[in-house]
Amino acid sequence: GYLGAFAKNYWPWLPFAVAGLWIFGRKAFREREERSLLVVLWIVIPLAVLSVSRAQYFRYMLPVFPALALLVSQTLSGWLRKDWKDKMLPWLAGSIMITVLVINATPVEFRQTATLHQNSPAVRALAPVIRLNTPEVLLNFRLPDWNPRNAVLFYTDRWMPNHVEEAEAVMRSLEADAGATWLTSVKSFAELTARFPGRLYLIQAQGPYAYFTSARFRDRVRYDFSGKNEPGVR
Repeated sequence: GYLGAFAKNYWPWLPFAVAGLWIFGRKAFREREERSLLVVLWIVIPLAVLSVSRAQYFRYMLPVFPALALLVSQTLSGWLRKDWKDKMLPWLAGSIMITVLVINATPVEFRQTATLHQNSPAVRALAPVIRLNTPEVLLNFRLPDWNPRNAVLFYTDRWMPNHVEEAEAVMRSLEADAGATWLTSVKSFAELTARFPGRLYLIQAQGPYAYFTSARFRDRVRYDFSGKNEPGVR
């Protein structure tokens, strides 16, 4: 859930946010202070609504972060004496500038929950072969409707419709159009090949995904070996 995600990802500010939520909550409900109530509700309402939703991604909580920043900054400011604040401000500004310079001037890579170069690595690796063999629509067998649909659309410019649940529907599709291509999980592909041996062709498997078509279309499958690493094919 989101509380667990905050517990893992909101350091070192998490203790100050918890303390600030208690302080602001007490002002909001005991002293009826409207500004404190606004900040508390800004955090609590989105967190409560999104926690009961089926699809939960930490990025959905981005609208809450401005309120958390207010909460943490006001809490820290309240704990520091004015003379300390005046002394610490130049040091804080200097520390921020040095940190920014170090990050940008060195090859040091900090571990993050998500980075651009690590986003959807399996789909990115499959993208060249998908573009070669799927003209428009990449069919979906038992994968979630939204993931990896967005990554497939971004990296391959091919659309993935809502998933098909029945294995028989996959086989009917391949009988009607031997060139139809499908994306599924490696586990689901293994189940398909066990039920229909010799009728499917695995174009490429990458990470959790298996990209496949009909065995009748095998001779017309194309690959791009211009890169350094050859894909894992069968």
